[in-house]
Amino acid sequence: MGDLVAGTILIDLKKRTSWQDTVFTEVESTYQPRYPQVMQLSDRDINTLKNIIETVKKRNDYDLSIKIAYRIQSKLKMTSDQDSLEFLQTLLKDYNYYSAN
Repeated sequence: MGDLVAGTILIDLKKRTSWQDTVFTEVESTYQPRYPQVMQLSDRDINTLKNIIETVKKRNDYDLSIKIAYRIQSKLKMTSDQDSLEFLQTLLKDYNYYSAN
């Protein structure tokens, strides 16, 4: 009402986000994490990882998942017997498991 009287308007520039825009991934109660080293990554790293996983799935760009998996394994000094995309998805689940517990 005050804006109407004053001849002004209010524009809301806040970006609306949902829980899907966060790093949250639902983890089953019986889930057993594989990579405790994932906690060396930051929230920002995990958010980037989630975006990369979505991009790989949309574009079927498995070369990207191979490159990212290799870089993460090098950074965290670890190895995995999983394929690259499965490895990245497991990291995301593990991060959520450890963050929640």
